[in-house]
Amino acid sequence: MLNKLVSKINEAGPFSVLVDETTDISTTEQLTLCVRYVNENKIHEDFLQFVPAENLTGCCAKHWHHH
Repeated sequence: MLNKLVSKINEAGPFSVLVDETTDISTTEQLTLCVRYVNENKIHEDFLQFVPAENLTGCCAKHWHHH
């Protein structure tokens, strides 16, 4: 499924990665990762994954993709 989504995004060209912080009912902070792109003249926004958020400071943002 992820490979199919990656193929669609590659065909679309430009895309945006959306990141938002959320806290679940057990007070665990996590990041929601989504991608937005245009395919067949329609805007698509797809969920990628949740990432545990151990540190939400800007200095640690470059490490989020390693989880």
